[in-house]
Amino acid sequence: MTKATISVGDKKIGSGQPCFIVAEAGVNHNGDLNLAKQLVAATKESGADAVKFQIFIPEEIVSPDATKADYQKETTGGGSQYEMLKKLALTEKEFIQLRNFAKEVGITFFATPHDLASVDIFERLDLPIIKVASSDSYNALLFKKLAMSKKLKTKPLFLSTGASTLEEVKKSIRFLRKNGFTGPILVYHCVSAYPAPPRDQNLRVIETFKKEFSDLPIGFSDNTGDIDILKTAVYLGAVSIETNITMDRNMEGPDHRISSEPAGFSKIVKEIRAVENNPSSFAKMLNDSKIKETLGDGIKRVLPSEIDTMQITQKSIVAARDLVAGDLITLEMLSARRPMGGLSPMEFGLLISKKLKHAIGKGSRITLSDVE
Repeated sequence: MTKATISVGDKKIGSGQPCFIVAEAGVNHNGDLNLAKQLVAATKESGADAVKFQIFIPEEIVSPDATKADYQKETTGGGSQYEMLKKLALTEKEFIQLRNFAKEVGITFFATPHDLASVDIFERLDLPIIKVASSDSYNALLFKKLAMSKKLKTKPLFLSTGASTLEEVKKSIRFLRKNGFTGPILVYHCVSAYPAPPRDQNLRVIETFKKEFSDLPIGFSDNTGDIDILKTAVYLGAVSIETNITMDRNMEGPDHRISSEPAGFSKIVKEIRAVENNPSSFAKMLNDSKIKETLGDGIKRVLPSEIDTMQITQKSIVAARDLVAGDLITLEMLSARRPMGGLSPMEFGLLISKKLKHAIGKGSRITLSDVE
């Protein structure tokens, strides 16, 4: 089967097309709109194709007492994950300004909605690409909401797959299709460690994905900023690259240290284009000991370096509002928040139409023991 080509504005993403290079600005704006605009301008200047941010409402994405992942503690100090995210959130009004600024600059702008309420914000912003983070790669509640939106269900969706197995990725894609999501899907190989060690890159997963998802374009979402790793991913067939950009790697914040400053990001773009223009010149690098270490065996699985981040950033089913004893559970009553440990959002169907045994407050976990 011929792989699909995704059209975004005047860009085409797929086999035989130039690599679609995404600057992941993420939360490297530190909650400052002016800094966010600098990241947009720097992305345009670098020659990349798009800039991406993260939309989240702190009280909807994470439980108030959730701890930080180890890498977040190292980069931001003490406190809860909620307190950290509160400092990093932009408002919907600020995202409107940022979207409009990106349009003026002339760069594709999109975002990752990290919670169900942020899907509504994303829909109102009407961005051209939906990004699903690795932390939500197995979140059927998020998938269901995307598929139920007439505006969103036909948009391109870029799915990161860190801290997941091949079967989980397949199950997520099947769920999206079965529930009416008809937009094109691009699958990103990703390693959810910050930074991800070279031995865990397992870049041959790109080749595995190309075989397993023969009708879908495959990319690589990077958490290293290492030019050689990125070039190898492109050589192995990644049609899109996502890697982090910052104005200053020494800023306080969870992701600055794994990001490239503007000059470094421009170099990444330049060298990826060089690989595309003359791939044979890069082939010999596969024999380099550093590159060999990153190739791995191509088996998609959860790696030891991903476990801490997975436990903190993946989610459990919670009540979307205050519920009382005797309520019959409906989809609208359910949401999902970090951390994992309760009932997975992929299993929400087990709760639908069940009767609640007792009252559960908004944001509290719901498990099978709470229903009959």
